[in-house]
Amino acid sequence: MSLFKFPLQRILDLRAKRQDEIARQLAQARSDADTSRAARDELAEARMTGEMQISEAKAAGPTVGEIASRSFALTQLDQRIAVASDALKAAEAHVDKVHVQLTGALQDKQVLDRLRLRMLDAYRAAESNKDRTTMDAIALQRFAQSNGDSATHTEEK
Repeated sequence: MSLFKFPLQRILDLRAKRQDEIARQLAQARSDADTSRAARDELAEARMTGEMQISEAKAAGPTVGEIASRSFALTQLDQRIAVASDALKAAEAHVDKVHVQLTGALQDKQVLDRLRLRMLDAYRAAESNKDRTTMDAIALQRFAQSNGDSATHTEEK
């Protein structure tokens, strides 16, 4: 009995490698997005802390210079938060893009997997039929031999 060989196995292997590579890219993109999110959150927390300090300083009667300095710092933090938010949006868009690519790669591989299974089922059915035909031929040959032997024994009597 010969072994089943899928004619598109090389393509299936390449699709599997591509799927794995895209999955790694997706993991990296998610990690980058998490890093961007953490950076933005840290900046937002620093801004909130700065606002609280300004509120406390206003209650204590600060100088105009202190208020201006802290307001400038908050403005700078606002700009950094905006940049970090834009970076986060870009990272999340990249995650979505890679996720779509991974979905496509999975579908491509699944198509070949289903084709391979169909061809394997057809191969097994053909092998089973071939085995059945061989066994039937052997059974017929033995039946014919046993009928010939019994006919010879009846003629001798």
